[in-house]
Amino acid sequence: MSLPAALLVDQDGTMVDTEPYWEESEAALLAELGGTLTPRMREQMIGGPLRRTIDVMLAAAARTRDPEQMEIDLVERVAAKIEASGPPWMPAAPDFIARTRSLGIPLALVTSAWARIARTVADGAPAGGFDLVVAGDEVDRPKPAPDAYLEAARRLGAPIGDCLVVEDSPTGIRAGLASGARVVVIPGVLPIGPSADYSRLTSLESLTATVLERLAAGERIDEFED
Repeated sequence: MSLPAALLVDQDGTMVDTEPYWEESEAALLAELGGTLTPRMREQMIGGPLRRTIDVMLAAAARTRDPEQMEIDLVERVAAKIEASGPPWMPAAPDFIARTRSLGIPLALVTSAWARIARTVADGAPAGGFDLVVAGDEVDRPKPAPDAYLEAARRLGAPIGDCLVVEDSPTGIRAGLASGARVVVIPGVLPIGPSADYSRLTSLESLTATVLERLAAGERIDEFED
């Protein structure tokens, strides 16, 4: 049996727990425009492109503002929080990175977040870190389009059909499936139901060498159904 040609992993909610940073920053920015952030709005924002987040916020705002400047402002607020305390790694993320490095599997961080945030996260990664970063503002179409995953596979020289995408959100799942990669989901903030199209694991800790071999061979694994 063989391992995946590359692991293409989502950032927010999968590798790092930055959703609280995003929520705090979005709530503060929207409050400055006379609006209130709601749970329903957050559901629409998670995992998606930054412009969708801004559009959702502006629809709830009492005062308008330039969308492009809002994007810049929001990114800077989140990046500042990460820089102040370091990347808030998911509990199993450091060991996952070390395990992937020991297995010799190329590892890419693929995110809808802008490069300003993604590279701040990558720079704070444990030893070995990521082979490359593909951010949402570095491709023509961010998730749910497959562009970022296709670009990561291209730059790694790995056939996309032999790559494994690791995601946590519906938007990211759609991007991974559309790329042609195999997809494994580790549900986070949003519940993710079962599907014949992807596997579901409870944690990054479950991505052992044995499980990676099974996934690379095309096996569907669902720890929530076991």
